[in-house]
Amino acid sequence: MLGTATLCACVPVAVAAEAATITAVGWWTQRPGAGELPAGGFEVALFPNRPVSVAALRVEVKTAPITNALLELTEAEQVLGDVARVQACPTKEQWTPANPGAWSEAPTPACEGAAVTLGRNAVGSWTGDVESLLRGGSTSIVLVPSQELSDQQQSVTFQLTFAGAKLVASSPAGSQPDQDPAPPPFDPPPVIAEPSVPSAPVEPVPVPAATTAPTVTPAAATNAFAGTTAEAATEGKPWWRLLFGVPLAVAAGFAAVYARRQLMQRGLLGG
Repeated sequence: MLGTATLCACVPVAVAAEAATITAVGWWTQRPGAGELPAGGFEVALFPNRPVSVAALRVEVKTAPITNALLELTEAEQVLGDVARVQACPTKEQWTPANPGAWSEAPTPACEGAAVTLGRNAVGSWTGDVESLLRGGSTSIVLVPSQELSDQQQSVTFQLTFAGAKLVASSPAGSQPDQDPAPPPFDPPPVIAEPSVPSAPVEPVPVPAATTAPTVTPAAATNAFAGTTAEAATEGKPWWRLLFGVPLAVAAGFAAVYARRQLMQRGLLGG
């Protein structure tokens, strides 16, 4: 029996990621009678020898590097649109979205050597690759009217009203987000236990045994008093010591008599 085997070769396909998006739109004019346009709308216009309306787009680059960035403008109304010329130029000036804003507040474009000319098709769609104008992070692009025709080199007049702008940007598969890498997680250093040192044994402090005070008898107290007075008389020691010695001896005699009486009353000592 002969079977048929079907083999499937799975080849990875690089999918274009949305690398940049338009985050803000604004336009400024010195044309008399200019009014507010629907959200996202703007105007680019040229009077003889001078621009009267310009617009700006703020682009946020999400992933780098960018391989292509196709800018598309959707035309809503036009006057002499078939002879109009629109350029996209970079700018480093900060600006605030306006609809419309005063001409004096419009950002100044830096078109010299960096302008990208947009092309117009039959249905009024303007497109151009602005990849060369995009930097990392936030970038501003100013849309300005060109003052000369590419073929006749003559000044013209035109007015273009756009319903909105769209940017399709991509980067190679596997590209990283255009942002600073996150710092590595912090790992606290390991705690090293200090080696324990055995403490020296504490020798018990000997407590001296309580001593019993000697019992003083009346006869001993009398002899002590007699010896004190005799020593004072024979050795010629100062008489002031008698002021302390006599009361002590008398007190000791009374204490001995009192102790003897207590022992006799308890029958511990014969009479």
